[in-house]
Amino acid sequence: METTVTSSEFLTTLSNDLSWLLENTENCDVVLYVGQEQNVRKFHAHIAILRARSNYFKRALAKQWAKREEDGLTKFQKPNIYPEVFEEILKYMYKGKIELGGQDGQNLLNLLTAGDELMLDEFCNYIQNFLIQQKFEWLEENLVEVLRITGHCSSCTALREYYLNEDIVKYHFKPGSIPRSIVLPPRDQGMNLDSFIIKPIHARLICGWIDGKNILDGKNLQEVKLSRVRDSATSMYGHTSYGPHFGTADLRMYSPFNNKENCSCQQASYYRSVTEHVRFAAEEYEVFQVVQKQ
Repeated sequence: METTVTSSEFLTTLSNDLSWLLENTENCDVVLYVGQEQNVRKFHAHIAILRARSNYFKRALAKQWAKREEDGLTKFQKPNIYPEVFEEILKYMYKGKIELGGQDGQNLLNLLTAGDELMLDEFCNYIQNFLIQQKFEWLEENLVEVLRITGHCSSCTALREYYLNEDIVKYHFKPGSIPRSIVLPPRDQGMNLDSFIIKPIHARLICGWIDGKNILDGKNLQEVKLSRVRDSATSMYGHTSYGPHFGTADLRMYSPFNNKENCSCQQASYYRSVTEHVRFAAEEYEVFQVVQKQ
């Protein structure tokens, strides 16, 4: 009698075989040094598998870029990823599996940003869905930090969309309320925002962060600057002959503000600096008053 083996059983066998390959280094042809300073670990792997699984490694380990040394091994440095994070990613690339149950929110975020850099879209989508479904409370508590870290990640659209919904904004304005669903469609088209600089996504970010205190803002989500003032009495002031001043010296704008060196920045009253430039010109500026919804 003929025996039928399902495709899932084949995949399990394949995963186990590749797991053996990862654990036995005798046929490896690349050594990856991951981490920096005192926290560097050495990983042995196979160029063919890394290039097949990751578009990043497909380019980085191509013959014209990755040169073998006298011992026959290619040496590759990856200082900007934590070794423990790369270990999990390596298991995923070989086995096609990942265990997230014991990971806290910060570790998941580290996995996500590393996966984005290595261009592992399937991996990143899985982690985002896990965060949204299993770590939604942590996402609410760390809204600004999550958006700051993932703002430049091309594969993190699910997380950004998660924050852009009515329930999440309501949750931050009204403590104790619970979002009605995990993911809702963005509601940006319904926001009447009178601005040439900021967009609804920035307004929602601000609403989720502040509690009636003053803020500084940038031009887009990747460059946004949020800062609390040390003393509310010095938060900002204005004058008929010049534009707004933030803090005692943090941001000064003299008319005409778009002329070179008519604006200045020196950190004093705010916890974060607005810009690294001491003197500069501004293309445009807008000042908003944030009022809590009644």
